[in-house]
Amino acid sequence: MARTSEERQRDWDEIDKKREEETARKDRAADQKEKEGKYQQAHRKTEFRRQQLQRRTEDERLRETETPQETATRKSKEYEESKKGWEGTQAKYADQKKRNEERRAGWEGRRGAQGLGSARPPERPAAPSPRPAQDAASNAGARNRLGRMAARRGQQAQAGQQEAEAQANYESKRAGILDLDFMLCFFFAVLIDALDIILELLSFTVITKIIGIILDVLSIPIWLWVASKTTGIMNAKQQRDQAVQQRAQRRQGARASRPAATGGVRGRVMRKLGLRFLLELVPFVGMWPFLTRAVLGTLKG
Repeated sequence: MARTSEERQRDWDEIDKKREEETARKDRAADQKEKEGKYQQAHRKTEFRRQQLQRRTEDERLRETETPQETATRKSKEYEESKKGWEGTQAKYADQKKRNEERRAGWEGRRGAQGLGSARPPERPAAPSPRPAQDAASNAGARNRLGRMAARRGQQAQAGQQEAEAQANYESKRAGILDLDFMLCFFFAVLIDALDIILELLSFTVITKIIGIILDVLSIPIWLWVASKTTGIMNAKQQRDQAVQQRAQRRQGARASRPAATGGVRGRVMRKLGLRFLLELVPFVGMWPFLTRAVLGTLKG
């Protein structure tokens, strides 16, 4: 029995209605998926900020208890762990991309074997969705943030290690009370200052004046040792202060300043010690133990 035009029209209307319902269902599912993605992204950001705050609090707590060397070692380990995690994420993305390409190649091969072509015909025309571009941009932004965070941690760990090395260098430059050179210089400095006091009290003859001048001349090697030791200490102190300042600037996000020149340290030390040596030659003023105080100034504090 032939169908009438009204029945055919009714069938077409039902087909259109089913297509509209299917389209609305897919749109609702896509919107739901997009909302879930935004919620997960916001949750990841919140978790990331919480971890940053917790890590910063832990760093502040450890900074009060651990030494600079321990801080540098811990920062280096954190940087290595972050680098390994980043490399693992990159490998996971590469593996997922490879599996997707293999799955697509297999699907196109089956389509070609069935004689349907390699391209899958669309069920219905649809406007291009901006979600893939947004997801790609979001993934690229996340990768960039991870890279910047890893680089910043590496810079902080390097700055901490430089600060620890500068502190160790500063401590090594200072003289120890049991060092052989310090003990010899201290012994002769005390002896020379004691003889200077005795000779100044007995300075009513020319012979005592000449002997005092000879003792002051014989103390020149000790003054040179003090000058060399003090120059090394001041240079190491400047390097330590610069390392501390650079680490503080990197922690605050500012650009590290250029290191100051240390060429004038020796000149300042020589002028200062030269003035003290000249004061040793002044009558009665030379009774003050300038040489002994200069030798004691090189001790570790």
